Amino acid sequence: MFEKQKSIIVYSHSLYIKQGNNSSHVSLPLADPILKDLKSRGYKIKWIFRNSSKLYNHKKKRYYSPFSSIIHNIAVKLDNINRILNFKFIKKSIKKNLYIGLFERLYWYLLLIFHKPKLVMGIEVSHELCLIARSLKIKSIDLEHGLRDKSSYFFREDYRYTCNGYPDFLFYSKSKDFILLEKTLPRYVTALECGHIDLIHSENRILQNLSNQKILNKNSILYASTYMKRGSDKPHEIPPKLLELIQKENLLLVIRVHPKLAQNKIKFNKALKYFEIQFDSLNFTVNKKNIIFSNPYEITLWSDILRSKGFVTLNSSSFRSAYLLRKPVLVHSNNLNGFEMESHKDNLYGFRERIDEKIWKIFIKKCLSNQDLTTDSLKKIINLEKEKMFNALNKIYKNIE
Repeated sequence: MFEKQKSIIVYSHSLYIKQGNNSSHVSLPLADPILKDLKSRGYKIKWIFRNSSKLYNHKKKRYYSPFSSIIHNIAVKLDNINRILNFKFIKKSIKKNLYIGLFERLYWYLLLIFHKPKLVMGIEVSHELCLIARSLKIKSIDLEHGLRDKSSYFFREDYRYTCNGYPDFLFYSKSKDFILLEKTLPRYVTALECGHIDLIHSENRILQNLSNQKILNKNSILYASTYMKRGSDKPHEIPPKLLELIQKENLLLVIRVHPKLAQNKIKFNKALKYFEIQFDSLNFTVNKKNIIFSNPYEITLWSDILRSKGFVTLNSSSFRSAYLLRKPVLVHSNNLNGFEMESHKDNLYGFRERIDEKIWKIFIKKCLSNQDLTTDSLKKIINLEKEKMFNALNKIYKNIE
């Protein structure tokens, strides 16, 4: 076995990356506080970008594919061809797949042998990467991105062709979600509560926003938009009853466009057109001056939550962030019932397909009477999340040092 270097490989798609004015500087809000602590202990960070990633070159003013993303893309495409051939010809005759993920496994094997890291971490760390890392005795961490259960893409049976390809550690913002995957995960996987990492990442900005009264919209409701299905560029419609009540109460509605529908100006504007088509189709007039569209690449989720009185969504996992910051939450579907249930005393409303007018009115009334967080209260919340993160990291250090 090779001697491991004091380095960490960070695996991510560019969708989750933030770039500064310097094209070479990238950050990952879902991991930055963790990476900062690793760097303070002398670890070097190596960035590896997933297939189809695009970064922006500020000098040339254009997007480009990082080299690691190009090579990974080739490996994934070759494996897709191999998978089709297996399905059509080989599997029918001998009832098993041969060499699934072979090219991607070869890619990760060469990369890990070259870099010799002590740890691999990322968002939805690929099955093949975890498989090779385990064979080389390199620990791996999957960072939570959205709520996860056995129906999530990363844990679905049709994605998992062997039980050896799971990450060694799963970082969760909330420990109560562990139970949803308890029967799915192999024994070698350890789930750790790490807190809301991106809240810690955004600490300075949101504390500044909280003290700046001009930024806060005291009478606004935040709607977290989601897209129709995987690969779609169309957002779900806003509940007409919400729009109607917003009009009657003369409130602002802040619509936070999903990041996948806001990757560039063209996609963002296209999403806005879909919303406008919906508004124009309603049997009442929508005052568009009372609607603000928020671009997730320009303002943090936490800042959007703080500048609102309440939070509404169909199925966005960000409802947990609003709940953490003590905002009333209404979910107009039952898609998230495995994670929370309606509880008015806990400021949780809906969690069902059909929301009657009475519930909408109770929710709006609660939003308008709900007290905003003080700076001290917000600091306490952030410090508790930091404590969770460091507790999780200390367990990681025991495994790699």
